[in-house]
Amino acid sequence: MAQFFRKTASCSTTSLKGVITKGIALFLLTVTSAAASHAGDTGALQAYTAKYQLTNGALAATAERTLRKEGDHWRLSQNASVLFLKVDEESLIEEVDGALRPLSYQYHNNLRSKSDQNFVFDWQAGRVSDKEARRPWEKALKSGYQDQLSSQLALRHALITGTFDESLEQTLVAKKGKIKTYSLTRLGEERLETAIGALDTVKLHRQRPGSSSEATLWLAPSLNYMIVKMEQIDDDERYALELLSVDLQGDK
Repeated sequence: MAQFFRKTASCSTTSLKGVITKGIALFLLTVTSAAASHAGDTGALQAYTAKYQLTNGALAATAERTLRKEGDHWRLSQNASVLFLKVDEESLIEEVDGALRPLSYQYHNNLRSKSDQNFVFDWQAGRVSDKEARRPWEKALKSGYQDQLSSQLALRHALITGTFDESLEQTLVAKKGKIKTYSLTRLGEERLETAIGALDTVKLHRQRPGSSSEATLWLAPSLNYMIVKMEQIDDDERYALELLSVDLQGDK
């Protein structure tokens, strides 16, 4: 991942494709989690469209996320692009007994189709699988499992409903069926100057046990606890995610 931004300016077209695919695409998968608690905020998730900028030094990529309500389900999508790379993700999510859980997750990389993912979460059978993968897999599905995108919505739902306090653990199903657990800890509150003005935020730390990669996240209660900033350290490289614009749409 660290190689992408550092080598973009000098890489040939062939090598650049490999660097981008392994770099920015992976980074885009890691910027989807945050949680906290705050009294007196809107007690329900809101549909939205938001634009973000991802940077490392002078180099940048853009991403757009959209959350919309479809009947009893939520659909969360993310579309990101830089140069000739485009990464699309989408998760279909349902609410059961006051908690959110994924039904399906898709990931598509236009330069590296072998990285595509198509997860199906069969809660009745207790199985999660990707039968369209180059090497199809299937694993036991346990309560609380999320995908890369549904994790964001589940965590925001937890903080909005007040079920997140000072710390939280989250288990994600990742590529090839790997199971990864992340720990989130509340660090405090901070007022940030952003592209849309000054915002009061809750500050979190996110890390996976045994991994050197870690992230700090800032979420704005006034924006339905959307992430407005993220800083990630990976192999001594620093990356940033910042909110550029947002359109909150109530419960549409």
